[in-house]
Amino acid sequence: MKTLKKIAFILYPFGVILLLPYLLTREAKAGQIRDVYTTGSSTIPVYLKFKMRTVLSFDAKPEKAVPGSSGNIEIDFIGKDLVVSPISKNPGNLIVYTSTGRFVLNFKVQDGNHYDDVVTVHLGSNPKQFRRAVKLDEATYIVSEITIDYKKKGAEGTSQDVPVSLRTDKKVIGSAELLDSLSAYRPLKCSGCLVSFEKDTSRIICSKPISKIQCENRNAKIYLTLKDIQ
Repeated sequence: MKTLKKIAFILYPFGVILLLPYLLTREAKAGQIRDVYTTGSSTIPVYLKFKMRTVLSFDAKPEKAVPGSSGNIEIDFIGKDLVVSPISKNPGNLIVYTSTGRFVLNFKVQDGNHYDDVVTVHLGSNPKQFRRAVKLDEATYIVSEITIDYKKKGAEGTSQDVPVSLRTDKKVIGSAELLDSLSAYRPLKCSGCLVSFEKDTSRIICSKPISKIQCENRNAKIYLTLKDIQ
């Protein structure tokens, strides 16, 4: 028995080392789970990844789904959910009809971890977001999107589109996705703007209405361009 315990003690570190790549791979493949609130008058950005399926969940069962680019997206109906997977680099958009309304989803193929595993679409305003916005600055926010261009020293530039909440005066943007996209670049300085990293979100507060923001740290320059998708 003592011999077995001694062998197990010796082999344990090797077992951990062998399992580590598997655990890291599982973590690297994890996407994000989001709740989206819409009045039906704006486009909903959805981030897809090749060889991965994204679940679109609605409050009511989808009655019809009309792809903007036929043949570029695979769609399966499962109860109140649609399961989609990109076939092309340009999957286009999707118009979904339910008993509660019509929804327009704009698909974008992403690399890395910045894709959606599950997007739950709700009709109406996010009550938590509304109360938080009023508490912070008594302002109203709308759903928008920014393009982030990363230019690292000695590496090829990359870019991604990120959903954000935009204050109606266009001087403040913020979202959990923005936090995920910028947290690796701390500390970050932005021209004419202040960057705030919080527990569940990141905000950028600027002195002038946001159009394009230039930020940098020791290893990279980052350009954020506002896209109005209303």
